[in-house]
Amino acid sequence: MKRKVALFSTYCDTQEKESALLNNIKKVKRLGLDVFVLSILPLSKEIYEEADYVIHSKENPIPNIDDKSILSWRLCNNNVKIISFLPDYGYASLLQLKRLIDFSSALNYDYYFTMIYDIIITPEIERVLVEGRDCSFFKNPKVDKALGGILTAFNGEQAKRFASFLTRDSYYGRSGFTAEGWMVDANSFICGKIEDIYAADSINLNDLLLSTNHSPFDDFKFFLVKEKDIKIFFYDINFPVELIIETNIDSKNIVIDKQQLVNIHNDINDIQYIKIKYKEIEEDLTYKFNVIIRTRIENYND
Repeated sequence: MKRKVALFSTYCDTQEKESALLNNIKKVKRLGLDVFVLSILPLSKEIYEEADYVIHSKENPIPNIDDKSILSWRLCNNNVKIISFLPDYGYASLLQLKRLIDFSSALNYDYYFTMIYDIIITPEIERVLVEGRDCSFFKNPKVDKALGGILTAFNGEQAKRFASFLTRDSYYGRSGFTAEGWMVDANSFICGKIEDIYAADSINLNDLLLSTNHSPFDDFKFFLVKEKDIKIFFYDINFPVELIIETNIDSKNIVIDKQQLVNIHNDINDIQYIKIKYKEIEEDLTYKFNVIIRTRIENYND
């Protein structure tokens, strides 16, 4: 009987993410696979009990956003550019795959499957895990014409070739500085097969990082502007709205009746929490504020 192993890369900083990982560990265990997990954060006791091996690493080479970042911008109402800066997680996420293969290959498995903690394990993917693949890559439904790092499948020899190809030079020098671009290069390097199967994840942090609307309310939109200070840019206001914006510093009662930029505080390092109250409904924005690295707005003149 062929020996198979699932290699989970992770960044589980919320209960939702840990639950997704735990559910996937249980699914692949039922299919007869061993499980390796690599994490830079502590994990729950149940995950340690369910997985066969858990590797706790301090290695997380994400460049400073001033040195290397991914910029995305969109136009709002034809007069304002809403700009988001995303950290480049690509090399750090790929390095987890390399480390997982390096550690697990000492046990000489027949088939290796690298996968992200929140992969959606469809019946098609279950079949791949049961049957095994010699050297397969899978498309990412969210990135046109690109291979995702959500799932790969290799035999022992090809897993080692894949891991050996990942270096800082191969990532930063060949692939256009994205994990998806590097995967295309890796597929060419080891002559892999691109499966006609999509592999998707259930939790996409970039949905928040790239969002132009951070409002939990339907009556108006806003965008958290976070640089050295913090502001809130309100737009698509159809009628006057009365709001309370509360931080650990102070509380502001404001009325917004048009597109408007509101100053919240002049130093983001002072902010411990931020909440907004509208029509007696209070929403905590602290998680969004903490996850967002840097955003900006600029006037746009066509």
